[in-house]
Formats: sequence, structure tokens, C-alpha cells
Amino acid sequence: MEQTMNSTILKICSSKKRLDYRKKGDVQKVINYVLQDSKRANDNIWNSIGTYNKSKEGIIKDFLKLKRLYDKTDGLQIKHLILSWGPRPDIPRKKLRKLIKQTMNFWGRDYQLVYAVHEDNSPDKWHMHFVINSVSNNGYKIQINSNTLAQFVKKFNVIWNPYGYKLHLNMHNSETVADKSFECNE
Repeated sequence: MEQTMNSTILKICSSKKRLDYRKKGDVQKVINYVLQDSKRANDNIWNSIGTYNKSKEGIIKDFLKLKRLYDKTDGLQIKHLILSWGPRPDIPRKKLRKLIKQTMNFWGRDYQLVYAVHEDNSPDKWHMHFVINSVSNNGYKIQINSNTLAQFVKKFNVIWNPYGYKLHLNMHNSETVADKSFECNE
């Protein structure tokens, strides 16, 4: 008998305005939002990959330091993505932390990132924000295209299918996006 899969949705947040995520202060603004204590109060699942510092301020400094190292301080500053499970998965907290870290290692092998699980007031709003530095550890600017997304979906599903979750992409018209990313208007 085949197991019924719960849907998980990936959204890549795009800028509502042309210059969103392109200003130097956006790194600090978005990381501060993602790591708000009040948003992650219940499970308090968060971490960073590729940063030496584990405080909000230290993570921000590490993101900016990498940009300066490769002289890529202009243009897109970060990618902001959201994974939404709906209701909180019925998985122990310790196991959730492990699964999420395995999932984030897909991006963390090449990029600095920070993530945190948020739970809004509604019980069906258990989701995770993650912020990826726009500059890779090798100095390349991030490009999230359909091939990258297909690889991420495959990795996510290998990790999460045994627990009853399958990733679905919330795709938006990519014709208007300069790097041909799949974006959402959040």
C-alpha cells in the first residue's frame, strides 16, 4: 500500500520593488527577521552554515566579509527562500533538526546560509525561512535555475519521503527574472 504524502512547498521570495535584496542593508534586515526570537519560539530550530560566528551580528558580518573578499558587494545581496510544511510534522524535535540540516547542506556546500523555523499563530503555518548569501564560497554569484531546483527537489524528497513529505515548487513566471530563477511574490 502506497503512503500518502504531505505536500511541502518551496518558495523563492523575489523583490516586490526593483531594488529589494539589492541594498547593503538587506542582508541585516532579512537575517534579523529570520532569526527573530518571537518567530521561532516553539521549536527554536535555527542554524547557520559556512559562517564562523553564530550570533545574528556575526552571521551578518560573515556574509558581508565574503562579499568584500571577492569584491562583489553590489547587486543582489541574498536569496530568501521558504519551505512550508503546513502543520508541524509529527517528528521529534531532535530528528527535525537533523533532517533540516541535511536538507540545508544542499546549499551549504557552496554558500553561506542561515535558516530558522517559524510558526505563525495558525497551527498550519509551520515553515522555515532560509537566507543564502548571493556570493558563493568560490566567489561566484548565485544562480538558481530549473536544474538547480530539480536537484534540490530530488535531495529533499530523498530525505523527507520516508517521513511522508514530498516537495512541490510554487513556480512563478520566470520570464521577468534576470537570473531566470523561479520566484514568488511574497
